[in-house]
Amino acid sequence: MKEVMTKKKDDSEISYFMEDAILFSLWAFSNPNFYPKEYFDVGDISPFDRWQYERVFDFLIKRLEMVGVAVPEIDYYSDIDEGTLKPLSTENLKKQNVEIKKAARKFLNNNFSIKEIKILAPIFHEIYEIIYFQPKFSKEDVKKMLKQIDEYIEKFLNNELFVYDRNYLSFEKQKQFFVGKIRKMSALEKYGENFVISTSSFEKDDDDDEDADEEEAFLFVHTLYALQKLGYIGVLRLWCKRDTLRNKHLYFANIVANDILIDEVTNSFRKENPATTFEGYDEKHNLLKFAGKAIELSKKNKETDAVLLIKTLRKEPERYWFNDELLEDWGYQPHDETAKNKAYFAARKINEAVKMKTGIDDFIDHNTSKFRINPKYLKVDE
Repeated sequence: MKEVMTKKKDDSEISYFMEDAILFSLWAFSNPNFYPKEYFDVGDISPFDRWQYERVFDFLIKRLEMVGVAVPEIDYYSDIDEGTLKPLSTENLKKQNVEIKKAARKFLNNNFSIKEIKILAPIFHEIYEIIYFQPKFSKEDVKKMLKQIDEYIEKFLNNELFVYDRNYLSFEKQKQFFVGKIRKMSALEKYGENFVISTSSFEKDDDDDEDADEEEAFLFVHTLYALQKLGYIGVLRLWCKRDTLRNKHLYFANIVANDILIDEVTNSFRKENPATTFEGYDEKHNLLKFAGKAIELSKKNKETDAVLLIKTLRKEPERYWFNDELLEDWGYQPHDETAKNKAYFAARKINEAVKMKTGIDDFIDHNTSKFRINPKYLKVDE
């Protein structure tokens, strides 16, 4: 019988699967912009509870060693109360071996290294809570660490990670799940291209059982980094909070959605809502044809601002028209103060009319200065 060769777990393998929490720690550790202060402890960069700090600590050290980056300087504050240091008291050290006693003396004299921390951790579990890093990575060090993450994410993008004890969605499925949740929270409609998204946004509703498996296999941090690497988004900030009531951690990210992601969201909507499209404008009767409805924009064929706006926007429906362009197209002089808000109120009137007929309130995508027909309602060949 032919022997089957299996690959063993090895943290030093670039393609060895990291939990999201571990990748978060490495990403934060590798990016000086994420440092919350000059000094920080493991808890500042780890979403895990304190019982798992040692695992995060060991992992970070191993990853630094992989790329030849020195572990940053470690220190601890001198005003720690005696109760915290009780495991290192003379009485408690009597039964310990010589190696532990030496390590304890060095630690108490503030003359310790990673070696002493690892020796003391089995008897002094709180040690990871009271040590502080003072990161002073060079630009070259940061470049090496980020290169390592990029190589790892490349494996993730190509579905080449070694996984031993859990399932996760392929990257394409992860992206689709991410896009679906952006749509579900109406992020682009409510907030524009710059918004905050969190893992709480991905938790299933009580009546949403079909998302249960995807939620379990979804990797929020992995997907964020991968989408940024591919140019879908820019991550401005990434942070984590402990949800003590449910004994879990939640991630939050402030992201900027680039055009390629916006197009994905738009196309996703179009596929699921083929009948919700802009079918054209009947100029003879001033009727906007949308989602199978004929929506009247003015009485007795009057050329109102709403009529002028839809006529102009349909000339080039896929782009934003800026306020001064619209006014010029309508025959107004530049900087005419009497006309500066006409397009804004016209857009609101159109959206209100469409909402009354269809329930949809974002047909015109606009703010006070730029306007377009929402691209998710355009036919693919428009």
